[in-house]
Amino acid sequence: MKKICLMVVAAMMAIGASAQTTVKMIRVYEGNTVVYEQQYAAVDSVVFFDKTISTPSETEGALPGEFSVSANKKVKFSKGNLQYNNSTWQFAENQWDRPTSYNTVGKDVFTWGTGDDPTKTSTTADYSTFHDWGANPISNGGNEANMWRTLTADEWVYLFHGRTNASKLFGFGSVKGINGVIILPDNWVTPEGASFTPNPLPWASVVDSRGNFSCYSGNTSTDCYDNNTYSEAQWLTMQANGAVFLPAANKYEIWEGAYWSATPYGSDYAYSLDFGKNYLYPQYLYSDSREDYSKRYCSRSVRLVQDVE
Repeated sequence: MKKICLMVVAAMMAIGASAQTTVKMIRVYEGNTVVYEQQYAAVDSVVFFDKTISTPSETEGALPGEFSVSANKKVKFSKGNLQYNNSTWQFAENQWDRPTSYNTVGKDVFTWGTGDDPTKTSTTADYSTFHDWGANPISNGGNEANMWRTLTADEWVYLFHGRTNASKLFGFGSVKGINGVIILPDNWVTPEGASFTPNPLPWASVVDSRGNFSCYSGNTSTDCYDNNTYSEAQWLTMQANGAVFLPAANKYEIWEGAYWSATPYGSDYAYSLDFGKNYLYPQYLYSDSREDYSKRYCSRSVRLVQDVE
């Protein structure tokens, strides 16, 4: 009798151990793949619908790299220098595109702050108010107002001398035979098969009667443009990783680069980024011998940026 009772208890325990509960589930397939499965208590109906959501997208005309221009601000550069053609603002199609003539004021190079009137060239005209070129719709840069802006003098300085490893994230070189300065994004990774030689020049101070201006400067016989030489194909691999190229071009010297900042100085002058084969001034202002060189009626290239949100 005792043996029988033990057998009954064992059987009951086995039944209890194997007891199962059936629950209701919903399963969603994409093709033959299960993409969602969830238990539910009760479902009256299932509705399929489309929903529009915001997704990050690359702005037309912006290069992919992100560059710190202050301790808490990053920007992306436009794909080429600013141009004004047949009453239309546009970016050059290629980063190496530059003026082929000195007579391109109001087309490829501009007097300071002339976003309201790019053809202004008078030496006596009123340049007291800075009108940012980026406030205009750029036809191949999103074509909406206020999508772009000009860097300030302090931001140019931070880009070249303030951000982490700043001096290693730019260099001199040429693309398709065009000399210029190469700027690399904060998180730069050199593409496989490519090479890059960073800036070799020391940071120094130049003092004149106007003040103390820091810059990268080297031996006058040095030609840093020889440091990096890229074909179009080679450069495009660099560009795909976010590299920026500022071609050397202004009204006076096609081997020298001059780019406006948004920062005025006094009532008649403004700061600019200036560079040549063996120097780079991120916050340039005229020296004693070239006082007119930083007057607001001088012509400079313009490279716009877009804030990274």
